[in-house]
Amino acid sequence: MDIERLKGRGRLVPTPTTGVEYQVDYEIHFPIGQPQPGKRRPPNHICATKCRVQSAHDHLIPDGRYFLHADLGQIHQLKSSDRKWHYRATR
Repeated sequence: MDIERLKGRGRLVPTPTTGVEYQVDYEIHFPIGQPQPGKRRPPNHICATKCRVQSAHDHLIPDGRYFLHADLGQIHQLKSSDRKWHYRATR
């Protein structure tokens, strides 16, 4: 299985409006599905096999739901639970 890796810097913003944001380094791995004959190719970034987010300034980021505003102009939804990051979706 092929993997697409998104890696870079971005802003992590809690989903409830708080005015807080974190500068982070991130890495997200997405499986690349093979298109089947006669069917549309599945959209990218539906699920991720690995998700890593780390504060660029060594701040502790509380568990919760966040929007990751990637440096590439994309917005991803992430969730942190017990300091483990989970990918939710792309906006």
